[in-house]
Amino acid sequence: MATSLDQLNVMRDGIIACIGNPALEVVRPDGGRVQYRTVSEALLALSAVDELIRIAGGSSQNRVSLAQHRRGDGLSGYGGDRGDWNG
Repeated sequence: MATSLDQLNVMRDGIIACIGNPALEVVRPDGGRVQYRTVSEALLALSAVDELIRIAGGSSQNRVSLAQHRRGDGLSGYGGDRGDWNG
């Protein structure tokens, strides 16, 4: 059975709460417990749950932003192969 959006949000809230707790432990609504070894591990779990929420919510936002470049937008005054900035 798939995890609902509400369940994912409860998981997310639990992870956020545990990050501020020295025990790094989440108590699930069903009474189960999850203990993370490090804050980094909890943050990684939070990132994974955030991604699942994004997917379940049908968000079409991309995580990647691309920069635009136009001809002539380069560094002006760079000396090229001389390696200086005087032009």
